[in-house]
Amino acid sequence: MHPLIEISRPLTSFMVGLAVVVSAVIGAGAATAEYGAQVILAFVSVLLFASAGNAVNDYVDRKTDKVNHPERPLPSGRIGAKTVLFFSGILFLVAGFLSFKINATCFTIAVAAMLVQLLYELKLKAMGFIGNVAIAFQTALAFMFGGAAVDSMEFIRIPALLAFLAILAREIIKDIEDMAGDVDRMTLPKAIGARNAALVASTFFAAAIVLSFLPYQREMLGIIYLPFAVFADLTFVYASAMQFKNPKRARVVAKYGMLAAMVGFLVGKLGV
Repeated sequence: MHPLIEISRPLTSFMVGLAVVVSAVIGAGAATAEYGAQVILAFVSVLLFASAGNAVNDYVDRKTDKVNHPERPLPSGRIGAKTVLFFSGILFLVAGFLSFKINATCFTIAVAAMLVQLLYELKLKAMGFIGNVAIAFQTALAFMFGGAAVDSMEFIRIPALLAFLAILAREIIKDIEDMAGDVDRMTLPKAIGARNAALVASTFFAAAIVLSFLPYQREMLGIIYLPFAVFADLTFVYASAMQFKNPKRARVVAKYGMLAAMVGFLVGKLGV
């Protein structure tokens, strides 16, 4: 894999883009096809934005990644820091332009997301848990972005909240995984201990599990959503248990649970 593609974390970026498509379908329902061009632009815009954010993250973390993730493109020397910075800047510009082409609301959300991303990299990341909240908020904004693309925000709040909770838990697990190399960050695990931080992550997973049935109960999504929700919930339970022994595995499992949940949102809405 080319270093620029690898540093973009294509699977993670694709999942964020998928969140936009899913939220657009939730918002527009059967009328989604009428917004086909806007949805495509929204998907590409957020895909590029997420890729840029991942690249910037690796640029900022290039020193600590020598300990935490020495195999990544920057610490391994497979690509230069200036190249990554230029690459991310181009992606941000294109993503912003595409969001402007959709509508004013999408452009406003994109600008807000970009400011939060830059603030996170420059300040909030070092603040540990507040930085985790910022990342989770970014994901929730992706759902709002999809709803804005189809001029419908009515049913987006619950999926956005679920994404926020799951991502927040996963970010805490990631900090547990990276404790050894996070010498310049006061992360939640460093502040209260790995075990206590894992309990906090489990609490957020538990909240997501409890709320995961609301879309069906409120008749936002059809019954076909439920098997996907149950699968996602089981992965969150597994991740909560596994994070004490293997935080890396817990983080990966949680990612696939979130992917299953998004597919459930999609088919659940189409099946209503």
